[in-house]
Amino acid sequence: FNEDQDFNDSVLWLEKEAHRIIRGSMRTMNDGTAAFPPQVGIGYEAFWLRDYAYTLEGSVNSYSDKELVDACNLFIGGMRADGAAVDCIKFNGTPIYKPGFGSMGKNPVADGSQFTVNVAWQTYQRTKDNKYLKTIIDFLVKTMNAVPRNPNTHLVHIIPGNEQDRCPYGFTDTISKQGDVLFCSLLYVQASRRLSDLLYSLGRTNDRTYYQGEGITF
Repeated sequence: FNEDQDFNDSVLWLEKEAHRIIRGSMRTMNDGTAAFPPQVGIGYEAFWLRDYAYTLEGSVNSYSDKELVDACNLFIGGMRADGAAVDCIKFNGTPIYKPGFGSMGKNPVADGSQFTVNVAWQTYQRTKDNKYLKTIIDFLVKTMNAVPRNPNTHLVHIIPGNEQDRCPYGFTDTISKQGDVLFCSLLYVQASRRLSDLLYSLGRTNDRTYYQGEGITF
């Protein structure tokens, strides 16, 4: 029994299986954009931001450069005028800002901006296209400024009240949380570090320094 070989074979199987599932999940949106919902076949009738971001973390090579850029443009294009990021985008192009197709919470989900930055960062790691990065960087800064935070603790914050202000991290969106929320804050730290990297790539040192600081605030 060769433990190293068994481990390597398992990793290879996982990589192939991840690629198979990602490619099998592809749906074509009304405008022709390739969408990758978190399920093969029908059932998830939209393109979810955070699920897509996680597939990039584990299997970015399952996508073409065009698919990466198109998806990045889609999620950035879905941002509201105030910088709030989406929860998902329907196949007809309609942006949805709250879980449950807009039915949960009064305000946009608390993790959308962070995952938008992460999608852009992953896209840039593959393409290294500074010209493209210049076209989206200010939108990334804007969406990070829209993250709801406690001015005293600097943590991502959900306003307490009888009516749910907004949903927390997407995979706990059915749990009503109030006050400072840990995981969304950790996502903010990660996104700040990645936004700092992107700003550095464009030579925007002052902005980069700010987000470097945000990445070590807590």
